[in-house]
Amino acid sequence: MDLDRHVSRHHAARMDEPTVSAAEAVPAHEPRGPHLPDVLTRIPLIVWPFVVLAAWVAYVQWDGAARTAFPSAIEALSAAAGATPHVVAPLIGVAFFLRHRDAPRLMPMLAFGVALLAGHRVLVLLAPVVAPVLEGLAPANPEEPPFESLLLFGYRLLTSLVETFALLYVARGLGSARRFVDVRGARLIVLLAVLAAACLPAVNAWNFAQQSEQFAAQVPYVTVSILAGFATLLGWAYLTATAVNGRRAGEDPASGWTLAAVAGLAMLLMTVAIAAVSAAVVMAGTVEPGSTLYDAYFALYRIYGFGVAAVWLALLAAFAFGLPADEDDSDELDESDELDESDELDESDDPAGAGEPAAAS
Repeated sequence: MDLDRHVSRHHAARMDEPTVSAAEAVPAHEPRGPHLPDVLTRIPLIVWPFVVLAAWVAYVQWDGAARTAFPSAIEALSAAAGATPHVVAPLIGVAFFLRHRDAPRLMPMLAFGVALLAGHRVLVLLAPVVAPVLEGLAPANPEEPPFESLLLFGYRLLTSLVETFALLYVARGLGSARRFVDVRGARLIVLLAVLAAACLPAVNAWNFAQQSEQFAAQVPYVTVSILAGFATLLGWAYLTATAVNGRRAGEDPASGWTLAAVAGLAMLLMTVAIAAVSAAVVMAGTVEPGSTLYDAYFALYRIYGFGVAAVWLALLAAFAFGLPADEDDSDELDESDELDESDELDESDDPAGAGEPAAAS
């Protein structure tokens, strides 16, 4: 009897408690307010300055082309090729930081070099705007070298140095991101790259030396210009040697290192070709317009413009393919390789048919 009284009281207590339906128990999902699409919010903040810069550069190049009446299709294509490096340089930053959002912390030298590549193009595009201001501050003397404003000459020198340091930092950053040591012949590749970079400055110095008596007052300025050009080519040589040696050592991703190596080799080979034709022009003395050497000289420079555009597109593709590999990617590759090797060893150690149930006799 007491048991019945206890059960009835228990049920009565439960009946007095407020009941909650299943729908009310689950908290209601509050709708999100106005927001950007997730595909945009997932993009690292460091990428957006490069996106804006690339859009601005593309607009400037397009606006300039729209205002120009090109006499032929080849001239229009040459102008497009000349605009390509300006647009591609900030896009390299987009591709790099999309794949490596922690690059400023993990790969600071490479991140700084990529930023300098974009900054160099900004200096180049601002030159027409800055030139009148600098000439107004320090007017040029048409009777004294360098026959332009000293401030403008300094601005051009600064632009060249920024490009040099950008290439050096990119090359050094790629070298620091490598995992494997150089294979045999790495130093020879570095030496050949430096020799290729020295060809064109040597020819330019030789050409000016033959006319130095006429232009003795310009010697300091021409010397500085030749050395600045040589420094930039040394940056390309360093980048080329780093990419070639990284590819030969088996760095990942193979496609990215291959494209970077091809881009650097193409740049150096084009400068060697220009140096050879320039040397032929110097030895010939006077080159008449319409001659074979004259046509070859200007045709080579036109080809050089298309080649430079292809070089920058190859660099963009290299970084888009993930150059260089992240440490996490490298660890995953190493673990997968070790697992594959261990599986192969296990299979080779087991006798044929091991692990299978013996047939009943």
